[in-house]
Amino acid sequence: EMGKNEAAEKMLIDFSKILRKTLSSSEKMISLREERETLLYYIDLQKARYRDRFEVEFDMPENTLSCIVPDFILQPIVENAVFHGIEPRGTDGRITVFVSKAGSILNIEIDDDGVGMDENTLREFEHASGGGARFSGVGINNIRERIRLMYGEEYGISITSQPGMGTQIVIRIPYYTDKRGI
Repeated sequence: EMGKNEAAEKMLIDFSKILRKTLSSSEKMISLREERETLLYYIDLQKARYRDRFEVEFDMPENTLSCIVPDFILQPIVENAVFHGIEPRGTDGRITVFVSKAGSILNIEIDDDGVGMDENTLREFEHASGGGARFSGVGINNIRERIRLMYGEEYGISITSQPGMGTQIVIRIPYYTDKRGI
């Protein structure tokens, strides 16, 4: 009984932190460190919901954490990995977030070992607008559009996937540690 109360309290605290961040988010650009912190609250909520059926690993070198990124660019991708990749798999899964700096470019790669997608499903996913599609690509398309508007056509998101092998999403944006650089 006591363990359930503590778990419920932790979930409520995590949820309130995400909600507070969402509602107070007049700040459109934040550090990657802040983005990771918000994502961790979301992951804890989902792990409680799915009874720890997935793990998330982070490989984010210290020199990338001060990079300025659009807020809420990681959560929708991790959400898709959980709901559309790992959950349908029926067994435990893993999501990995790799971050690297290549010159003036920041690459954020989110990999999952979920069910993956065939070419047709991937095409449907990439062009989904939230209508009657089997699932919605709204979150991904929102991130893609925000990146394009902020940085230009040469930046954005690439998605690769194979059935039974999982999905890889790579976000490519300029590396800035100062909001004035944007």
